[in-house]
Amino acid sequence: DYRGKTPKKLGLDWSEKGKYKALSAKSVKTGGLVNEEQINLGNEELYKAWMKDEVEYNDILLTSEAPMGEVIIWKSEEKIILSQRLFAIRVKENISPDYMYYYFISKTFQSELLARSSGTTVVGIKQTELLKTNVILPESPDEQKEIASILSSFDKKIELLKEQNHTLETMAQTIFKEWFVDFNYPNATVEMIDSEMGEIPKGWRVGRIGDEFDITIGRTPPRQESQWFSEVPQGMKWASIKDMGNAGVYIFNTSEYIVDEAIVKFNIPIIPENTTILSFKMTVGKASITTEKMLSNEAIAHMKIKKDSYLTSEYIYLFLLNLNFNTLGSTSSIVTAINTAIIKKIRFLIPDEF
Repeated sequence: DYRGKTPKKLGLDWSEKGKYKALSAKSVKTGGLVNEEQINLGNEELYKAWMKDEVEYNDILLTSEAPMGEVIIWKSEEKIILSQRLFAIRVKENISPDYMYYYFISKTFQSELLARSSGTTVVGIKQTELLKTNVILPESPDEQKEIASILSSFDKKIELLKEQNHTLETMAQTIFKEWFVDFNYPNATVEMIDSEMGEIPKGWRVGRIGDEFDITIGRTPPRQESQWFSEVPQGMKWASIKDMGNAGVYIFNTSEYIVDEAIVKFNIPIIPENTTILSFKMTVGKASITTEKMLSNEAIAHMKIKKDSYLTSEYIYLFLLNLNFNTLGSTSSIVTAINTAIIKKIRFLIPDEF
């Protein structure tokens, strides 16, 4: 942990021509590096002055705060600089680094990290507390490796499925635009009629989101009252725009939970399973579909399917992905926010029941 070190204190500076990446907590997300375009670079002089010990292949990197508990295993011979809020952990002989990686990302270890952490606005763990954490470790190195191998095979399968999902989503968006935006149907002659949105297929109609869905928005308990929030599973998942950005079509995971008492006390709207949600403040236009009952902050609108409606969450999700939100307001204001009144007035095409 090179806490407190900066190039300035060493009489040096970052260099665009440097070859050594300086990783910090903002560079590390469990499973791999993120924000790589923002990683500082250090030259040979800075590297030698900074690093009293070198990060080696199979060392484990763990973020200490902002955010705390993100983990990667360094599977590279590339030399790096440990920058801010980042621990490097090297396992001893006869201990599998791959097993330790999976243990560090487990709920058991992450819960202990949280219990030993300190801070209110920014939660973090000190090196002295990290050294006190417990490790559940099979004595046999072979058993450690077998456990890690099984978990690694699941990870590879998950990554493959993510790639397949991305391909299928791209295909779905392409087909949706071709059929429901451009009206190019394969091997079919479609009779068109005039409407307020121009020519549309006969039997279709134009509706408004506020008429076809029940619209609610999320709510946030007072941030200064930390007892309402949890980073470990308790209460109900609470979605943010960042969580939506990390999700695909469907949102499974959130970085925070709201405890049950807060849900009742602050009357936080519960989003039903299979509901399309849309960000409409700061980052406008991100959409996902819930996989279970969830909550959200006030920058996210929920489009609940009405009883007896034949519309689907997937249909409105694909429509929103193809919507140019800049047409809903002035260029200067749309960058930061629209509002629920604007969302409710959004017109969209509704096909025959299918």
